[in-house]
Amino acid sequence: MDAQSDTQKDRESLVSGIVAAEWDFFQQTRNAGGRASCQDKPGTFGVMRRSQFLCWSTEALASYARDLEDCKARGANPVAAKYAYMMERTHPEEYREIAGQLPPVSAAKKAMADQIAAINISWQLECDRRYPILRSGGRPSTAERDSAFVTSFETYLRGELYSYSDATLALLLRDTLKAKEEGRSFAEENLDHMAQSMGFDSARALEERAAARRR
Repeated sequence: MDAQSDTQKDRESLVSGIVAAEWDFFQQTRNAGGRASCQDKPGTFGVMRRSQFLCWSTEALASYARDLEDCKARGANPVAAKYAYMMERTHPEEYREIAGQLPPVSAAKKAMADQIAAINISWQLECDRRYPILRSGGRPSTAERDSAFVTSFETYLRGELYSYSDATLALLLRDTLKAKEEGRSFAEENLDHMAQSMGFDSARALEERAAARRR
């Protein structure tokens, strides 16, 4: 097996381990309204999370895997924290009651999250334009659409970024800036990975199939 194959095997192992760990944390996450329907859909969860993490560098994946191991050892639940951070936008009154129980978000972490979010939102908005059918069933892209019943991509992303360690966030910022410089888009790559999980070559191929069925 050559070095490239070894690297790909390592990445697949990291992604699989991360998704499995997140699923365990997700199962332990309690929703105020009771168990969420998505907590009973491991297949969908796996596709969504795997598609995201395949965009990351091996270094960022390894750092996040360490984050999850550390959280497990400390009895912390980063997935629950992620959803709790989102409540600042979607359920502000309830958020004020629990904010003191959450790991504090430093100014440095917020600054990194702001940079990552700005680039990812621009990518997401471009995907809204390029893949209107695929994106029509997803989260709204920007936080102005947030409500008690709808969580935007922007708010979800910020909640997730705040749940990462500073080390992981710094690596993800590096990856994001590098991707932008190279003309790549994590949002489009994410859609490609999801389409490939359904047997399509790309998001474009899936969008065209969906458009043909509407004619």
